Amino acid sequence: MKLIKTAVIGIIFLGVAACGTLRKRQEAITAKNTIPPIVTSQATVAVPEPQKTNTSPPPKARNGVFAPGDEELAAIKPKHPKVTMQTLTDGYALYTGTCTGCHDAKGIYSIPEETWAGIIDDMAPKASLNAAQKNAVYKYVLAIKATQLKESWR
Repeated sequence: MKLIKTAVIGIIFLGVAACGTLRKRQEAITAKNTIPPIVTSQATVAVPEPQKTNTSPPPKARNGVFAPGDEELAAIKPKHPKVTMQTLTDGYALYTGTCTGCHDAKGIYSIPEETWAGIIDDMAPKASLNAAQKNAVYKYVLAIKATQLKESWR
C-alpha cells in the first residue's frame, strides 16, 4: 500500500513538474515572437506588428468580364476623354446585373468592338435601359476591349 502511495505521489509530482516546464516553454516562445517595446525617456511604446497587405490587383477574367480599374480608364480616355471611373463602374454593374439577369454574360473579348454598338442598341429597350445607362454599358465594354491582349480572344 505504501508503495502504491509513493508511486501515485511520484506520478503527480512528475505531472506538475512537466506542466510547469511546458508553461515556461510557451512563455519563452511567445516572448521570442513579439517585438520588444521601445523605451523612451517618458514612456514605453509598443511597436505594432507590421500588417501584411495584398497589393496585387484582382485577377482579370479571361472572358473580359471584370470590374474596371485605372488601366481601363486610361485606355479609353484617348477616344472618349469625358469618361469617368463612375461611368465605367456603372456600366460594369449594369452589365453584370441587368444584362446577366436575363442571359449569361457574353464574353467581351470574343465579340469585336464594332459589333458591340449594335448589340447594346438592340438589347437596351429589352432591358429598359435609358440613354445614360446604355452609354455606361457601351463605354464599359469599350474600356475592357481597349485593354484586351490580342492572344486572349483567339
